[in-house]
Amino acid sequence: VFHENAWTHLAAAAPGGVETALARLLWDAGLREFGIVRSTRTTGGNSLWEKGSADDGAYRELLAAGTTAATIPPVGYDAVSFTALLHLQGESNTTTEADLAGSRLATLLDHLRADLPRASSMIAVIGEIAGTGTTRDTTRARHLALATARADIGIARATGLSTHDAEGILYSADSLALLGARLAAE
Repeated sequence: VFHENAWTHLAAAAPGGVETALARLLWDAGLREFGIVRSTRTTGGNSLWEKGSADDGAYRELLAAGTTAATIPPVGYDAVSFTALLHLQGESNTTTEADLAGSRLATLLDHLRADLPRASSMIAVIGEIAGTGTTRDTTRARHLALATARADIGIARATGLSTHDAEGILYSADSLALLGARLAAE
């Protein structure tokens, strides 16, 4: 896993989560040469991921993490290529951002394909957001419509997953692990 400017091994006993579940499923499927570049933003809507927006900090952080990971491949490798963007976002979207969730994700994928090295055929897989309410339901609908319309974008559904916070937007540890497996399967 590449996080905070360094490659580290994901231990078999690592705590559950999306990355751990994804890695375990890929490993169990016989894949050995893969890495996960992790870039997170804990707050804010999808405008932060929009390249060239007034506050595109999340996009710049993601691009920097990917570019740095590609610049310093893990020991024993001479290159890093990008196969998939795993996208878990939407709980903090405003009404406008929710309505643009599908188009902004499509644009994000296009920009990353162009801006990251060896990413021209990268696909995207959306992790369905938790919770309900107007903006979350709109975000969910736009993401589903995008995944339905494009063969290069999939969606891992949240059916049966549980949350652990009062707002009902943060998945429990077990649910994050299950969502990670669903992302890998997609």
